[in-house]
Amino acid sequence: MNKIHPCKVSDFLSRLDINQLGKQTGFTLRKPKKITAELFIVSFFNVMLKKCYSLRQWAIEVSLLTGKPVSFQAIAKKLQFRQLRFIKALLLKGLDEQLDSDYFRWSKSNGDLFKRILIEDSTCIQLPHSLSQYYPGNRRQNGPKKAVARIQLCLDLLSNSFKNLDLKSFCDHDATHSTEILNYLKQGDLVLRDLGYSKISVFRSIIEFKAYFISRLHPKWVVLDADNEKLIDLMKELKDFDRRNIHVFDRAVKIGRSEKFPVRIVCLKLSQKQAQIRRRKACRNGNRKRSVSQVTSYLLGWNILVTNLDKNQIKPTELYKLYSLRWHIEMIFKNWKSYFKIADIFTSCQGKNYAKPEYLLYLCMCFLVFIYNPRFNHFKRTILLKSGKILSPAKFAKMTINNLDMLLKKEAPLLIELLQKNCCYAIRKDRQNIYERILYI
Repeated sequence: MNKIHPCKVSDFLSRLDINQLGKQTGFTLRKPKKITAELFIVSFFNVMLKKCYSLRQWAIEVSLLTGKPVSFQAIAKKLQFRQLRFIKALLLKGLDEQLDSDYFRWSKSNGDLFKRILIEDSTCIQLPHSLSQYYPGNRRQNGPKKAVARIQLCLDLLSNSFKNLDLKSFCDHDATHSTEILNYLKQGDLVLRDLGYSKISVFRSIIEFKAYFISRLHPKWVVLDADNEKLIDLMKELKDFDRRNIHVFDRAVKIGRSEKFPVRIVCLKLSQKQAQIRRRKACRNGNRKRSVSQVTSYLLGWNILVTNLDKNQIKPTELYKLYSLRWHIEMIFKNWKSYFKIADIFTSCQGKNYAKPEYLLYLCMCFLVFIYNPRFNHFKRTILLKSGKILSPAKFAKMTINNLDMLLKKEAPLLIELLQKNCCYAIRKDRQNIYERILYI
């Protein structure tokens, strides 16, 4: 049976001193008779692996671990606002520790240029309608109220570690979260920004940190000449390059009518097939009452990026390869939803205790930060050094759900062989997987 026992994860959790943290944050106010803070965490990990998130199942798991009967009401009392402080503090401590003493950087060639490569993105999860007051979601004009949570994640690609996790409502858009990265930004970091997070004021702050950014050009930003600050007709410029069969536009400009922020703009021509796919997608996602403009349609045929990296630091094609790594975070969200079924944890949140969904989500994130991610990094490193193969996150996630007991063992030659044979990326000549691209940045 796939079950975690406290003694098997003690090595992984010992640095966190969970029981002491429980006392400091008010999770336990007196000496616990049955439910210690560490047992509470480990029992939830077992519930998560079984993908059965009822309080009764959770109480059964605690009972089996302690050898004493525990009621589901006792579990429910631990899911209140007072205990929310504990789980947040635990997750923050885990993010700082990352529970992986053997720090491993993937990048070989540009390690001196970029200390970290940070990606931010969000994913949305449907909640029961009873929580719509606290987690308002999207709705039609006369439609029923919906409850939708938005998970904000910041990931460092080079160490494959999480830097920030937060739970917001659907209405807290990415733009409102764009300044959060400044709280943990360091000199030498590279930030890959999605359009939703792109703000010129944040770009200024990134430069003040002596860090770097790459972002797509926002459609609402005007492009000005770097010298005379005259408006640049980008479509006209790119069409001129098109006629001369030049597929790269690389120039120093200023963006923003009032901000006049100096950046480097890089435009790379897409193939006709890629451009058609983009235009069809824009038509599907756009406003039905308003068709895509001629200018927008043409510009969709180009990858248009802005950055503060100069030409001597990185070439245009390499710049786009770097930015394309941003899609790695989408694969992480897919793993969470497909294999760990994190959306299912909210099926038990039928009441109006709006602390509960936040609590359960942070518990899920604790499993990913304390157990899954360190184990993945460990085996990824071991297999790469041993055979040159690269472990697949999706295949490893599937194996984690079914064989976690074996994955917690420190030395397991048979397990290494099984992972190497069944859970690694196939070697392809026509394209590289995401970690191969990171490896040779």
